[in-house]
Amino acid sequence: MHDIGHLVLESKRLLDGMDEGDQDAGMSPTDSPTMDPAAGPMTGDADSLAGKYGLAALILTGVGLLLLFWQSCKRWQMRRERQLLQIQSSRADAVLGDMQMVPADDDYDDDDDDPELL
Repeated sequence: MHDIGHLVLESKRLLDGMDEGDQDAGMSPTDSPTMDPAAGPMTGDADSLAGKYGLAALILTGVGLLLLFWQSCKRWQMRRERQLLQIQSSRADAVLGDMQMVPADDDYDDDDDDPELL
């Protein structure tokens, strides 16, 4: 009788999804296994499809932020160069004042009369 009772309890445990190893550990069929705290945070999700999409989204976000940072640096550099050119131009205007360019006299028809060639 003891063997039949043991066999019935064992088959009931197997049908409930709990084997003898779980019984020794003190787990009930409704308990879920806990993750090892020493394992990384994405150990369970790293192989899943959602984990891969999450990682891809994180990488794309990082690349996007790097591109935005690079663009802002380039804009700042161009604005700074434009500012320096405006400062240099205003300094040159202050030094030259009202001076005007005098066009060269090109009234010489013949090359023999050109004073630069003599």
